[in-house]
Amino acid sequence: MPARLLLPAPGAQPPPQGPVSWLARPKLVPQPVEMVDQLAEPVLPVLVDPERIGLVFDNLIGNAVRHSPKGGRILVRARPQSGFVRFEIEDQGPGIPPEYQQRIFEKFFRMPGTKGEGIGLGLYISREIVSAHGGQMGVDSEPGQGSRFWFTLRVPSLPPPRG
Repeated sequence: MPARLLLPAPGAQPPPQGPVSWLARPKLVPQPVEMVDQLAEPVLPVLVDPERIGLVFDNLIGNAVRHSPKGGRILVRARPQSGFVRFEIEDQGPGIPPEYQQRIFEKFFRMPGTKGEGIGLGLYISREIVSAHGGQMGVDSEPGQGSRFWFTLRVPSLPPPRG
């Protein structure tokens, strides 16, 4: 697996358009939404396969856009967390009922009532990619309150936390 820094090294500047612009490709924004990035300092580097982790961001941001109301706000966060960087994508969509919050990561699972929105592989594949990079993935959500999908990637210069 090729390795490359996903985020700028400490002290380096993000791309001129900002991290969110770099992550959110135009094909993912079919309706007007506000995308806001919140990067906690220091921004730590992570070694990743950029194509694969790009798919994770594409999927999570695409889902957030699809489930956000017109004019809604999507937050993309990155912050250090015990030898990892925790990435979060938060939307203002309808939220996910508790009984489905683990099932949405299963292969071919689609929430009841979804219409023509994929075949239920996006979150499954995203979790597999993050796991292959030594990280974890999950969701925090309440019906009517939106969802916060998160995943962690290890900072290579720091040892993994002892469990």
